[in-house]
Parts: sequence; structure tokens; C-alpha cells
Amino acid sequence: MTSSKQPNLETKLFALLFRECTDAVFVVNKSTRTVISANPRLAEITGHTLSSLCDLPLDALVAVGSGRAALAEEILDGEGLHEEIALRRADDYLVYADLSVSHLEDAELGSFVACIARDTGERRLLERELIAKHAALHGAHRELEESARELAERNEELATRNHELALLGAQLSSTSRRALVGELSAGVAHSLNNPLAAVESTTRRLGKLIETDGTLELQCAARRYLDRIQDAISRIGEIVRALRNTHRGITHAQPARVLDLRDEVRIALTLFEARLHRVELKIGIDDDARAFAPPTDLQHVLWNLIDNALLAMPEGGVLSFEHRVAGDRVMLAVADTGPGIPDARRAMLFQPFNSTRAEGTGLGLCTAQRLARSWGGDVCLATTAGGACFELELPSEAPR
Repeated sequence: MTSSKQPNLETKLFALLFRECTDAVFVVNKSTRTVISANPRLAEITGHTLSSLCDLPLDALVAVGSGRAALAEEILDGEGLHEEIALRRADDYLVYADLSVSHLEDAELGSFVACIARDTGERRLLERELIAKHAALHGAHRELEESARELAERNEELATRNHELALLGAQLSSTSRRALVGELSAGVAHSLNNPLAAVESTTRRLGKLIETDGTLELQCAARRYLDRIQDAISRIGEIVRALRNTHRGITHAQPARVLDLRDEVRIALTLFEARLHRVELKIGIDDDARAFAPPTDLQHVLWNLIDNALLAMPEGGVLSFEHRVAGDRVMLAVADTGPGIPDARRAMLFQPFNSTRAEGTGLGLCTAQRLARSWGGDVCLATTAGGACFELELPSEAPR
């Protein structure tokens, strides 16, 4: 290629680039402030024809609404990048572009401004869409958080309702069992009433016969045992009446009063005299230990605890009674050295019809606990290294 042809080729190449460029390109005559040349891309984005763009004043192409009153002067006087310039379309709609400005000086032709405009409308649209999507996402996130909070509240309410239903079911089951116990107790009390009366009557007749025909030595020995039998019969009669009264809704057959705790344990042990020879007794109760309870109910509770302890030691062992004072409460521990209570049975130990023995009825401990609680006490299973230990809690004095 010869040097004479080089300027012609460059002219053609620049004309091709000018025409096919994807950015809008236009040239402004600085002295006339009008567009003297523009490529098809500028016509496309502004809605003008190429012929109408020629001689178009720069002030008509560049909108003052860009926020700068002397914008045309900035473009004519200042080179560089001008961002977000508003170009006015033929229909007066504004499109936005980043405008790159360069100044050309020619001694013969004069001063010109070359501008390359890159349409930012699509970018602005994408930005608006992104902002809208971000706002929608943020709103959805808030709604999700609110839904999660409401779900957590509903789950908490559901858990509370389930817990209440479980408690209600347990109370209903307990009430049903206690109603059954009441019916059973009333039936047992009714069945025992007549045989007990017969035993009492026979014991009185036997006492009269011994007093009439027996020797003085026989009378003294028999009287001691007959008195014991009569005392036991009286207490059994009181228990029968208490069972019947409980079924009828009456509380205690006897009012509570301050009792000698050591004496009450001694009286309860007389009922088991024939079985006590197999065990060693240890009574650690102070002489001044006092408890506030109905006498018959207290005896019933003690009989249950002593009977369970002796049944746990058929081959012998140690039966111990220890008391301690805790404020206005007296704690009586009844312990044995038997095999103890299996862990699996401890939770249901005081439930009706739950017994650790195959031949047991499962009513003794639940009745003992109910009686103790009715006068402000309690019966519970205490922790011990070996055997079983039940702790009877009693008020030490009458409530004030």
C-alpha cells in the first residue's frame, strides 16, 4: 500500500467505525453550537432522523433538566466524562447517557467538540428493576419473619394446649381411679362391719367367761390380751367408719389433735406383735416429739408403712423409726433393710392399684398419702443406701 493511499483508507475506516459504532457519536461546531455530524445510533436513541440532527442546536439536544443550567457550556468548554446527561428525544422524552467529550482544534476549519454518548437507559431500567426486586425481597423477608414468629407462637400455644390436655387426662384418670377406690372402700367397709361386730361381741363374751370360771392368773393374762384385741377392734371400727365417711364426702371421723409421736408408733406396733420377733427394732424418737393429726388416720398411715416394711423382710432385718424437726414440721422416717423399691416402680408408687408385690392390692400407700395430705402432711419415698425408707411429714402443732 502506497503512502498516497493511506489517508484515503483511514478515512474509510473511520467512516465505517463512525457509522457502525454501537455508541452514539456526534460532532458539534463550537462556534455555531450546532450538531454538524451524527451517526445512526444517535438517531436511533433520540428518535431524530440523521438529516434533522444536522444543524440541531446543542441546547435542543441536551436537556437542561439534567440538573445543570449551563450544561451546554460545560460540554463545549470541558473535556472528559459527563455522567447521566439527559438527551431530549424528538418526542420530548428524555433518555440518559454517559457523555465522553473531546475537543478538536483546526486552524482552517475551526473548533469542534466530539461526543460519544453511551445509552444508560437500559442500565437505569435494570437498576430500577433491581431496586424493585430488592424491595420485594426485603418485604418478603419481613413477611417470612412475621410468619415464622406467628408459627413459633402457634407451636408454643399448641405445646401448652397439649400439656394441658395431658394434665387433664392424668387428672381424669386419677379421678376415675379414686372414684373406683371410693366404691371399693365403701364395699369393703360394709362387708367388714358385720364380721367385726361379731368378733367384738365374741371377745366380750369370752372376757365374761374367763372372769367367771378362770383362775386369777388366767384372768390377768387373758385380760391383757383381750384389752389389746378390744383396742384393735375399736381402731378397725374407726377405720371402717372413716372409709364409709370418705365415700360419703365426710372428711375426718375424728378431729386432729396434738399427739405423742413415740406413743402412737408404740400403739401401731402392738398390732404386729406376732410378726416383730423376726426383726430388730430401732426407735429413734424423742420422748417430747409431738405431731398434729387425727389419731385414727395417723394409726392407719403407720399400719400401712409398718406392714409394708415387715412384708419386705420375710427372713428378718432391721425396722427403724427416726424423727427430725424441720421448722413447724415433724418428719418421721420408717425404714427397712429389705430389697428396696425398683426404679421402674418409683414413679407410680403412690398410684392406686400399683403394687410391688404380686399379692398386693396397690391401695395401701395411695390411701396413706391421701390421708396424710388431708390433714396437711404427706408421705413420700426417701432416698436411702439400701432397703426402703418412707418419710411421713406431719404438722407439729395446730395451725394458727
